Amino acid sequence: MKLSEAVALAFEQLIEEDDSREIGKFLAYPTQKIIAPEWLEKECGLNVVPAPDDEDGQQSKYDLLVTETGLRIQVKYRGGKELHMEQTRRTTGKNSTGGSKNGQVRYSVDSFDVALFVIPNGQYENYNEWSYVAIPAEELEDDNMPGYCVYRVPAKLKKKYADKAVEVICMLNSLCYNNKEVTTIL
Repeated sequence: MKLSEAVALAFEQLIEEDDSREIGKFLAYPTQKIIAPEWLEKECGLNVVPAPDDEDGQQSKYDLLVTETGLRIQVKYRGGKELHMEQTRRTTGKNSTGGSKNGQVRYSVDSFDVALFVIPNGQYENYNEWSYVAIPAEELEDDNMPGYCVYRVPAKLKKKYADKAVEVICMLNSLCYNNKEVTTIL
């Protein structure tokens, strides 16, 4: 059996088990590397590349970079009902700042320009049916932890940006193109 066949069988088994957490882990990579870039090109006309490593040779705090403007996009596959923002990391070294707690590290607001949530809506067979929610980083700032993003997107904020992903991405990209500070737009 080829590896690609084993991967396909494993995915089918995950779907049968209906384990949204494991499905999310499985689909995070293809969403970040294939599905979101394809959507951004098709729906927004944007060419993106993977984020470059930072000055210390570490992976950047965002996932995709728009080549023409420098817009930084954080991609999050989210198969559950909530849009959470935490990432599991060690809380030592560079993660020992105020954004870390109990193994969960919050993004700093200046880590990216926009978070793009990719939501399958229970439809795994055809990712062209998935939903997208784009929220500017500044809108995700936690009032109780200035400088850091909320650990979970409030329902009110999710609703505010529902069905506006193309508009939000294109507006933020335009602001980057014009060298203007990326600010709240809606």
